[in-house]
Amino acid sequence: MTTSLSMIPLAKIRPSDGNPRTVFDDERMAELIDSVKRHGIITPLTLSHDGDGRYAIIAGERRYRAAKAAKLREVPAQIREADGATLTLAVAENVIRADLSPMEEARAYRRLADEHGDAAKVARLVGKSERLISDRLDLLRLPDETAQLIAARRVPLACAPVLLRIAEREPLLADL
Repeated sequence: MTTSLSMIPLAKIRPSDGNPRTVFDDERMAELIDSVKRHGIITPLTLSHDGDGRYAIIAGERRYRAAKAAKLREVPAQIREADGATLTLAVAENVIRADLSPMEEARAYRRLADEHGDAAKVARLVGKSERLISDRLDLLRLPDETAQLIAARRVPLACAPVLLRIAEREPLLADL
């Protein structure tokens, strides 16, 4: 995998379909936009060629959005030839951040598991424990309403195993 650092026009960059982050907090984005207006982009984005003369974001979509909002023309970027490892890189970059919701993390691990195999392989890829990966994957079995509450952090993540057991028993209780 080769890398290089360049200034890339924003018009040539597109968000990646593989980004595990789906929610961008408005208040934190406003703070980042203000910082970008004052100081520019300090940490380069990580991009890969997408085959049509453009670049896909591997890491740095928040910085990309802030640069667009701050009306920058170009941003510093590290160009990586990812050779099919883009999703793994995006997940590894994002799961270490505390602001990625547990549901976003779970969906990202599911995509990695679908691509690479079981929880043990995903754990090795992203440097997390197999137990944590399995626990996050279990979140995907929650009813949609419960998953949304956990994603919004209105229900503590620690309650998820109990809520999952209740959700899985509910059909049995209805038969009594």
